[in-house]
Amino acid sequence: MPTELELNVDLILQYLVNRHNKSKSNESVTGNDIRLATGLEPYRINQAIELMKSDGLIEREQTYSTAPFMFHSIKLIAKGADEFERKSWQKLLKPLEEKPESKPETTSILEESPVGSPFGFTDKDWKTISDLRAKKNALYVVFGCKFEAAFCDYTQLVKNINEMFKEAVERYNRENQGADVGLKFSALHEGYGEHLFKKLQETLFHQI
Repeated sequence: MPTELELNVDLILQYLVNRHNKSKSNESVTGNDIRLATGLEPYRINQAIELMKSDGLIEREQTYSTAPFMFHSIKLIAKGADEFERKSWQKLLKPLEEKPESKPETTSILEESPVGSPFGFTDKDWKTISDLRAKKNALYVVFGCKFEAAFCDYTQLVKNINEMFKEAVERYNRENQGADVGLKFSALHEGYGEHLFKKLQETLFHQI
């Protein structure tokens, strides 16, 4: 969200560009000209002009006895006009960039298996998966690991992972009033290959 100072800069830039386009010339304008055109107070104009000068958007002329303004006059330069045009386009395009993509409503019935479906999955299986995803009262976890290893106690590992998820679910229920999510945890010990997906399928369905 832009600051008040940035909004004041935009307002003054708009005034300078409109004045330039109307008069077809690039005459200098005084602080009083800006005050009458924008309604901004002198100290806010001074702040905006200082920022515009530091950003290279204007030329500034300073002399004595210009109070309450800290400058005599300013003149719009090419970079200032370009900055105004760039911001104008951003404002026009912003609603299009922020518009959420329309998504079809979730359905529990799939007409055909999605491309890349695991080996052995059927339309009926995908319907079951869709129904599972629609449920908000259960977290399904299938932890895959090897049968055994020389340097790892997989029995203890599975137990530790299960406890971690259990604690996470319990904390979620405590911190969210009315939540009653349950955990359905299974360990999957299987090798690689097509049968791995079939085993995963059977493990998931066994939890239902």
